[in-house]
Amino acid sequence: MSLGSFIVLEGIDGSGTTTQLHQIAEWLTEQGHGVHQTWEPTDNLIGRQIRSLLRGETGPVEPAVLALLFAADRLDHWAVEIQPNLEKGSHVLCDRYVGSSLAYQGLTLDLAWVQQINARAKCPDLTIYLRVSPELALARIQARDGERRELFERRDLLEAISVAYDRQYLVGDTPREDVVVVDGEQAIDTVYAACLDAVRAHLNLATS
Repeated sequence: MSLGSFIVLEGIDGSGTTTQLHQIAEWLTEQGHGVHQTWEPTDNLIGRQIRSLLRGETGPVEPAVLALLFAADRLDHWAVEIQPNLEKGSHVLCDRYVGSSLAYQGLTLDLAWVQQINARAKCPDLTIYLRVSPELALARIQARDGERRELFERRDLLEAISVAYDRQYLVGDTPREDVVVVDGEQAIDTVYAACLDAVRAHLNLATS
């Protein structure tokens, strides 16, 4: 049995990664592919602790501690969930991965150190970067009904994180070779079509 493909969706909060992840997974399932959906932080022990910290439920957190928790959650995620599903032949779709740590934790910490603590994380086969303006992202976040705001969901931070993502995934105006950049400000169906084109091309699937 051949290995599945590891596909990651990245973008600032409010960019629509979760929505697109579910739609792509549904399409691949309809086409007869094995699919596993997942996300970071995970729903495992370390991931739940991270989410609690991001929501401010347990008080302030030292940025370096948060970065280490993300790295630990990621290694556990790979060993317990991602790798076993890839080895079963399923395509693994992940909402956020190493790129998010470099963009978010790299704001306040030495980027080389953040890269170092994530050095054992395997690279995705494909990264789809949903690029949206901080203004639109914040408007989407504010429109969420009843959800508690998280640590990074502020205009100034979203602006800085957006710049960090661009530095990571773009060389000038050109995406990195292993990255597909999608304009996330378009209608949801248009964004979905662009994401699906990227997945089809990566997996060498027919367009119909």
